[in-house]
Parts: sequence; C-alpha cells; structure tokens
Amino acid sequence: MITQLQKRSLIKLVKDTISDYLDGKAQQKNTSDIDLMSMRGAFVTLYKKGQLRGCIGHIIAHKPLYYGIQELAIKSAFEDTRFTPVQKGEKDDLLVEISIISPVEKIKAPEDIKLGTHGLILKNGSRAGVFLPQIPIEQGWDLPTFISELCKKAGCSTSVLDDPKTEFLTFTAEVFS
Repeated sequence: MITQLQKRSLIKLVKDTISDYLDGKAQQKNTSDIDLMSMRGAFVTLYKKGQLRGCIGHIIAHKPLYYGIQELAIKSAFEDTRFTPVQKGEKDDLLVEISIISPVEKIKAPEDIKLGTHGLILKNGSRAGVFLPQIPIEQGWDLPTFISELCKKAGCSTSVLDDPKTEFLTFTAEVFS
C-alpha cells in the first residue's frame, strides 16, 4: 500500500514525463523514496474526456516501480498502437490512472475471482490476455461476459476454457488517479 503523498508523486511523475517527452527533454528522474523503488508491476492508463487514450503496463515488474512508471508513461502516451501519439495540445486534458499490481496467483477456474477486485490473466499456448480489475466494472460486464471478452482479447474462442493447458492467474491492483 502506498501513501497519498506517494500516489500524488507518481501521478505528477507521469504528467511531467509526458510533458518533458513532448518538449524533447525526456530524461529519467530519480527518487530517494525506498518504497517507490520496490519491484512492482504497474499500468499507466490515460483518459481524455472520459475516453481511453492509452494504456500500457506490466503485470510483472521489469524494473523498480518509480522507473517503470516513467517508461509506461511514455509507452501509454506515444506507443499504444491503438491510438495516435499524444500531441502537445492534449497533455492538459489527460487524466492519469495508475494501477499498482500485486503478485499473481494461479487459480483453477476464472469463476474463482470477484469482479472489481481481481484482475484476470488467461494463457493458452502462445496466446494470452489480461484485464485489470476495474475493467469489467467500467464496462458493465458480468462474470461470463468478462471471461468471454478476455478470451477474445487473447485471440481465443471460449472453447479454451475447457482446454486443460489453459492457465488462469489472478491479481489485485491498487488503482488511483
């Protein structure tokens, strides 16, 4: 659990990182806050006028949280292939949401999760899909719809649910904006 001050610091970090990148002066920032240097997975999600504008993240940390957030800020704003890169005129209209990810746990069946509390990962061979805990609530999905949409996201049909090679993993997220 991170403090309100740390949350505000991370939100500001995302905004400053995007602004600096747009101004051509992107450089890695440092922190002395040991809690923000822990190895934690995270997602940075950007919204503009209530609409998704970019979302990139890692379930498993590849670097300390503070540095990972900076990398994800740039990727969400400029490298999410579903969207054109953020432009200077948009930066003040962006709402930043950060999801700090818990360690993942393997589960036997996707029905074992609680909507709105657990994120879900589906793995089947080379195919995989993930949804953050808040997605089914934001979309108004029930559990069967959540699972069906996750199968689609992974590029699979719902028949993979009966495949013994299919793995399900769950996690929670501390979400703030």
